Amino acid sequence: MSTPTVPAVPTLPTQRRREALRQWLLESEPVFGGSPVDVLVDGSEYFEHWFDSVARVFRAKYGPRRVLHYGWRLMNIAPEGKVPNATGLVAMLRHAASHEVEVRVSASGHAWGFVAVPPPLWWRLRRSRGVQVLIDRSLRNVILSNHVKLSIFEAGTDVWAVLGSVDLAAPRYDRAHERIDPRRYATPRGPSHDLGVRIEGPAAIELQRRFAARWTAACSDEHRRRVRRVSGSTALTPMAESVVEPTPDPRVTGTVQIVETIPPSIGLAAPTNSFGRLLHRAIATAREYIYIEDQYFAPDLLDTPAGAQGLGPEFDVLPLLVDALRRGVRVIVLLPSRDPGRTGTVTELIDRRRDRAIWRLQSEGDATNLVTLQYNLPTHPVYIHSKLVICDDEFMLVGSANICRRGLLSDLELAVGIVNPLLVTATRQRLWAEHAGLHEGSPEAAGSWSQMLAAMTSSRRLAAYTVDREPAAYSRLDTWLIDTFIDPIQ
Repeated sequence: MSTPTVPAVPTLPTQRRREALRQWLLESEPVFGGSPVDVLVDGSEYFEHWFDSVARVFRAKYGPRRVLHYGWRLMNIAPEGKVPNATGLVAMLRHAASHEVEVRVSASGHAWGFVAVPPPLWWRLRRSRGVQVLIDRSLRNVILSNHVKLSIFEAGTDVWAVLGSVDLAAPRYDRAHERIDPRRYATPRGPSHDLGVRIEGPAAIELQRRFAARWTAACSDEHRRRVRRVSGSTALTPMAESVVEPTPDPRVTGTVQIVETIPPSIGLAAPTNSFGRLLHRAIATAREYIYIEDQYFAPDLLDTPAGAQGLGPEFDVLPLLVDALRRGVRVIVLLPSRDPGRTGTVTELIDRRRDRAIWRLQSEGDATNLVTLQYNLPTHPVYIHSKLVICDDEFMLVGSANICRRGLLSDLELAVGIVNPLLVTATRQRLWAEHAGLHEGSPEAAGSWSQMLAAMTSSRRLAAYTVDREPAAYSRLDTWLIDTFIDPIQ
C-alpha cells in the first residue's frame, strides 16, 4: 500500500525561513526544526496512511514497536471504509499486540463519550491481550471532552505522528465528494471533508513525550477515579530527545510549533491556551489573505451573557477578523453545506450562531473582503469537518480545534502551526483545486491565491454562504443550550 505524500519541494533560503519563523510563531512555546511534514487530505488518504503505519510497525525488526492513539472517537473502521468482513482496526491492533507490539489507546469519556467507543468494540478491546485502553474522564465537566485526534508510531529508532481533524470512525471515511460511496457510513450531512498531517523528526518525538507523560499520569492512583481502565494499563517511558537525529529531507523547509488547548479543570497536564494565542497571532499577522475551513466557525466567543461576563475581550476572535477585513485582508471561509430543513433543532441553532458571526463580520468589517463558501453539489451536501487556517501562503494551522469556545478554551485540543511557504502553497493549491473542480496538473490548479480564489467563487461546485439579514436573537432556551451544552466556557 503506497503512502500518499506531498511532492518534494526545494529548501528556502535560511534568512527567509528565520524571518517567517519570527513573524508567525509564539515566542513562549518551543519550536521544532528539521521535522518533515506531509499533508493528508480527506479520510480515505488519512486511513490509508494510518493502516500502512500499523503494518510498518508490525514489520519492524527492532524495538521499541508501539502504536499509540489519543482520540475523541474510535470505531472498527477498515482500510477501505465500512466494508463487511474486511480486516478492521480492532483485528489489526489485536494481531499486532499478539506479536509484541505495544498498543495503547486513550478515548474520550465525557461529552459524547457514550459513543466514543461503542459497546461491542469496548468488549473486544477488553478481551484483547496486549492492548491497553483507557477512557479519559479527567475533565471535571461531563459536557466537555478530549477532542484530540493523534496517533504515534514507533518502529525502532523511527517515530512519526499523524494528527488533524480525522477521527478513527466510519463517518470520516471519504474518497470523493462527487458521489456517495457505499463503503462509507451514510449520513444526511453527506461526505466529510477532513485534513491531517504526518510529522516526523523532533516534533514527533515531542508528541510522543507528551503522550507518555499524560498516559503515565492517567495510570497513577491519583487519577484512578477519573480514568476508566478498559484493560490493564502500565506507565509509558517517554523517548529521549536525542533518539532521532534530523536528517536532510527535501520536505523540510520550515518549522513546526505544537499548540494545545488544556483547560484548568484537567489534572493530567498543565493548563494552556497556546492554540488560541497562535490563532490570534496568525490573524493579526496576515497581510494578504486568511483561509479558514471550520466545522462550526463561531468566532464571537462573547455572544451570550455568560461569554461576555466570563471571558475577557482578549479571548475573542471576531474583532481580530473584523480588523483584518478593515485593513484589506481577504478572509475566505469554507463552511458545511447549510441544511434549511433542520429548523428548531440544535443543528439549526449552531447554524444561526455561525450566521450571526458572519453578519457581524459583514456589518463591522469591509464586506467586500469577506468570502464565505459552501459546497453546492446537485446530489448531496458536503460536511466540512476540517479545522484549518492558512495565511499568506506562508503559515498553516491544522489540528483538532474548531474556532469556538470549546476549541480555544474548554476541550482538550491539539494542533500544529507550520511555517513552510512552499508546502503551505502546495497545500492551498491542492485544496482549492479540489474544491473548485480544477483538473490536477492544469495551469489553473497551480495559480496564485487570487487567481484560484476567482476560480472557486465562479465554480458551480461551490456557492456563496449568504447571510442576507440579521439572524434572530437568542431566546433564553437558546442561550442556555449554547452556554451549557453546545459551546460551554469550561
